[in-house]
Order: sequence, then structure tokens, then C-alpha cells
Amino acid sequence: MSRHPCGLRYACFLDLGRVSARKPPPGLSRSGSSPGRDDPAVSKTVSPLPSGMAVRRKREKDHAVYFGTFTCYQWIPLLHMTNAYDAVYKWMHIAHGLGYRFFGYAIMPNHFHFVIRVPEGGAVNTVLANGKRFLAYEIIERSKALGLDDVLLQLQQGVRASDSARKQKHRVFATSTDLIELFDARMIEQKLKYIHANPVSKKWHLVDDAVEYPHSSFAFYADGRNREAPLDAYQEHGYLGGKGAPC
Repeated sequence: MSRHPCGLRYACFLDLGRVSARKPPPGLSRSGSSPGRDDPAVSKTVSPLPSGMAVRRKREKDHAVYFGTFTCYQWIPLLHMTNAYDAVYKWMHIAHGLGYRFFGYAIMPNHFHFVIRVPEGGAVNTVLANGKRFLAYEIIERSKALGLDDVLLQLQQGVRASDSARKQKHRVFATSTDLIELFDARMIEQKLKYIHANPVSKKWHLVDDAVEYPHSSFAFYADGRNREAPLDAYQEHGYLGGKGAPC
């Protein structure tokens, strides 16, 4: 049992992390293990929160909570290869400054899971589309600096004719950001458990214990440690009635 800074106690399932250590997964190669949906590439110039990238369905609901995922094109581990974890945190802080609240996350080598709460008057589609555009720009620039020419060529080959017409040169993420609305504490906890289990899953085995993984919110809920992400405990926003075990 651990005490979180908000004063709420959690019965965290720390056995999530009790798996044997292994070498970095096969997914950390230069190509993905399976094809994914595609994402328009970025243009030459982009601000931290530009407009113009759509997600699958338009959602404008104040205070709604969503589970979402950004998936790299064809599951290529672009976030790992370009060490773009800091760029994800930067976008999270930008979104936080706009009133969005993150209840949890995990940045994996080729995808990024998160639970986000929309502020009053917020447009989650816009902030997520702009976040993907910002991250895509960072990934492309870092790929160029690292000389990842084969990766850049693969991303160029993924560009559709409609993307080229908009002067987009690379496809970095899946076209749409799938969002699932979470209506209560039970649903939020379910998704947080799924998110926190990713680094120690059979597919990845990135760490021995989930609490050791530096790019997730597991430690925040397990023992109160907050790393680089702006995080809020979901209970602080009135989502009570669950089992209190988000990790």
C-alpha cells in the first residue's frame, strides 16, 4: 500500500512488474513488426501547436475523459530511434497550459498511450492533431540529424497523393487518433492498468518492474513520484467509486 500526494491510498498491483529482464525487444529495429494506419506528414515549417491534422471523429465535450494512442507509421520505433521522449513531454506541457489534464501515460518505442481530460471549451481533436504534427516535425528533424536516411525514405514512401498535394513529405503517425471516452473511475482505472502494463508485457519486457520504467505514470500512482510529465490524479477531478488501483 502506498500513499499518493493527494492523500488517497491505492492498492497498486505491483506484481505487474515482476517479470524477468530481457534484451530490448525486436520492435527496436528500424522497421515495425506489423503495418499500422498512416498519418499525414509534416510540412517544412510548424509551430508547437499548428492546426490542420484531423482525427477520426470530431469530439467537443467539456470535461470528457479519453483514452488515446498515437501510433508510429507501420509501427516503426520512431520515438525510440530519435529519442523523442522529451518532445512528447513538451507537447504534454503545452496541452496542460491550455487546460487539458493528463491522468496517465506511457511512451513506448513506437506508440504513446495517454488518458486526457478536456477543459471547458476545449477541442480534443484539435489539440491531439496539433500534438501529432508537432511530434512528427521533431521526429523528422531528428531523423535527418541522425542520418536515418533509410527511415526517412520509408516515411516518404508512405505519403499518399492527397498528402503530396498539401506539400507533406513524410508520414510519421497513423492517420487517425483512436479515442475511447471513459465515463467513470472504473473505466479510467482499467485503461491505466493497461497503459502501465505495456513496458513489462511479454511483447516488450523493457524493464524488470513497471515502476522502473521512466516514461510512464506508474510511479506517480505507485509511490507519488512524478517525472517529467504534468499529471493529475483522476480522483482529484471527482472520478471516485473505482477500486483505487490504477497501477
